[in-house]
Amino acid sequence: MNNVEAKFNNYHVHIFFEVHYYLKDNQHVMDAEILNHCERELLRVIRKLSFLCCLDEFRIETEALKEGGIRQLFKFNSNNPYHLALFTIILTQIFTVAFQPLNHIIKGFFQDDELREKNIQYFESMIEYSDRQKELDLLRKQKLEKEIENYELKNELIRKKIESKEGKKHKQQINKARSKFYQELEEEERVLQIGYSFLNQDFDKREPEQVVERVHFHNFVFCDESLPPIIDEEAKIEIISPVLEANMSYSWKGRYKGKVHNFRMKSKDFMEEVEEKRMSFQKGSTLLCHLSIDRKFNRKGEEVLKDYNILHVLKHTVSQFSEYVETDDGKKLRKKKKLDEEQGLINFGEN
Repeated sequence: MNNVEAKFNNYHVHIFFEVHYYLKDNQHVMDAEILNHCERELLRVIRKLSFLCCLDEFRIETEALKEGGIRQLFKFNSNNPYHLALFTIILTQIFTVAFQPLNHIIKGFFQDDELREKNIQYFESMIEYSDRQKELDLLRKQKLEKEIENYELKNELIRKKIESKEGKKHKQQINKARSKFYQELEEEERVLQIGYSFLNQDFDKREPEQVVERVHFHNFVFCDESLPPIIDEEAKIEIISPVLEANMSYSWKGRYKGKVHNFRMKSKDFMEEVEEKRMSFQKGSTLLCHLSIDRKFNRKGEEVLKDYNILHVLKHTVSQFSEYVETDDGKKLRKKKKLDEEQGLINFGEN
């Protein structure tokens, strides 16, 4: 590798991202713990988003605090000039657009053809600007041209990462961190509004500052957010208090994994057996069942287990000393599973 190639491969660009806290009466002081907590959540969003945007050799630095309220300046460095700037635009959208799903905000930048053309024109203008510079800006021009050339390839990689299991986890964490950021801001009464802007390498603002008024902070704080349920297809539940009449709204009480919970019985076949007195219960009676546990995020962004739903009862024991007996519900499921497996073995390509 010659000198020019080495400089090209090692060349990084940077963009400045400014967070501006507007304070009452033009003050320049706010609660240090709140500022620290806000910065922590902001950095968490930045890190998770940089992963989703596939930024190579990404690094965050911070500049000195500035007055005018309180201004924090972050310096983003990466080996990908085009996607670094795109990343900064998305970051601004995440903190200023409350009622659009995060997935829509991120994916929109990589699927909208009109937006794609606008972005390419924007960065081509950066290339023209760099023509007025010397050696390092020639490298910037070459980097930008290379990235625009590989635009679709990189975007396809980003789309796959966004939809991956790890990507979905990162999006959930971004949502939580953004919520906690604004929740912290609501605690500091002196903050009237907050502004976001990004600057180029010469500290010129590329777009007008985007501002969120205090009255809208609560729109970014979620009280809870549903998560996919936990499914246990071999759950063992020791019955403490059964419901002996066919009222699906009543809760059963039982012990699951050593803890007592209320359970919603959603198996109609099993409840028919109970109502017809074909099912009896004694101390230690146990159900082997399909269990679905609803989850959500609470206001603090913590995962909370919500409702325990018994979807199907496969087998049950009358007491702790008796053998498992298959239920009508269990027989139906077993026959259905066998039929599905047999149909799956049929080769429709043969005569």
